[in-house]
Amino acid sequence: MDLLNALILFDTSKPSPALLDILIYTSAILIISNLVFVVLCSLFGIDSNKTLDTEKNKEFEEWSKKNIAPWTVAFTELLNTTIYSPIAEEITFRLLLMKVGCVIGAGMNPWTANIIQAIIFGVMHLSNIVHTTQTTKYTVLQTISAMISGFVSGWVYIKCNSLLPSLLAHMINNGVAGLTELIGYLKYKK
Repeated sequence: MDLLNALILFDTSKPSPALLDILIYTSAILIISNLVFVVLCSLFGIDSNKTLDTEKNKEFEEWSKKNIAPWTVAFTELLNTTIYSPIAEEITFRLLLMKVGCVIGAGMNPWTANIIQAIIFGVMHLSNIVHTTQTTKYTVLQTISAMISGFVSGWVYIKCNSLLPSLLAHMINNGVAGLTELIGYLKYKK
C-alpha cells in the first residue's frame, strides 16, 4: 500500500482524502475545466460545436471509406480514449512531470510545477494535427482545453492530495467524448 500511496498522493506525509472529497474534486475538475473552455471560446468568438461537427463529419467520412465498423469505434474509444490515455497521461504529466520531475527533482514550488506541466500537457496535443485528420482550428481548441484541464487537474492534485480525482475526471471527460463520437458515427452511417 505504501507504493500505491506514493503514486497516488501528492504529499505522502498528508492523509488520503475521503471518497466524498475525491468525488467533489472530480466534479470540480469537470465543471471548472469545461466552463473556462466555454468562456474562452465565447471571448474569442469560436463556435466549438460548429468546429467539432465539421471536424467529426470529415472523420466519419474517412472511417466510412475504410469500412470501419461502429463496434470497432466503440471498442477503441473505450479502451484507448477512456481507459489507457487518461491513465498514461495522468501518470506522465501530473505524477512524473509535475510531482517527481519538477517538485521533487528540481525543487520547484508546486504551483510553478503545475503551470509547467499544464502548458506541456496542452502543447503535447498539438501533435494531433500531424497524426490525425484534425484541422488546425480543432487542434488549437483541443490544445487550449487540455491546457486548462491540465492546470485544474494539477491544482486538484495538490489541493486534494490525490491523483484519483484527476484520473476519474479525465476518464469521464474522454468517455463522454468517445460516446458522443460513437453516437455521431452511428448517425452518420444511417
